Amino acid sequence: MCKPCLDRGLNIDEFAPRLSFFFNSHIDFSEEIGQIPSRPQDWARIMRERFRAQNPRFLDACASTPKPPAAP
Repeated sequence: MCKPCLDRGLNIDEFAPRLSFFFNSHIDFSEEIGQIPSRPQDWARIMRERFRAQNPRFLDACASTPKPPAAP
């Protein structure tokens, strides 16, 4: 998602902080809660290493549902 913007000459630090992510957690709430702190850290590492961002942040939201997702 970042590559097309970079190809057009946009600065990573101008558009990346405007990206947002929506995470959905299911019935195993304790497992989902354990993953939440690592998401911004992973994003920051990828943005610094791959794209040399100086300000690697993002907007996120999380919702929970009472049922697990349906099996395929």
